[in-house]
Amino acid sequence: MNKLLPIFKAQKNALRCLFSLTKVPGSFGKPGTKLTFNNLDILTVHHLYHMAVLSKVHQSKLNDDNSIVFSSRKPKLAIIPRGIHRYLDINFTFEGPRIWNLYSPDNIFVSTHTFKSQVKTRLLQVQGSGDPVHWDDCNTTLQNPFTKR
Repeated sequence: MNKLLPIFKAQKNALRCLFSLTKVPGSFGKPGTKLTFNNLDILTVHHLYHMAVLSKVHQSKLNDDNSIVFSSRKPKLAIIPRGIHRYLDINFTFEGPRIWNLYSPDNIFVSTHTFKSQVKTRLLQVQGSGDPVHWDDCNTTLQNPFTKR
């Protein structure tokens, strides 16, 4: 996910340009973007990535195409295949089940549109959590954002 940081910086710069964000008088550095992201319901590139992966796994589950294997005892649990650790974060076969299990959706047997809407709502809640002005680690790193802090 660290590979997304340059894209996240570009996304923030684009937001500053589009909305002519100015820094607060007396403050140093660039103007904050978290409030604008949250007020306009814009997902960060990290959350867009999570949403794309979750949508793909959801489609796999609905279509029973067996590209992602799910547990027979716990139907919501995707089984992460064995592999070399350094390749886990660049391969969908490993990353898809890992993100799916991390977010553990409540209802998986809904339409794709409904599922994406539910995921976006949850991701926006996570994105708005923490400090209202400054970005927290939960906004840029892969961890379970739905656990209580």
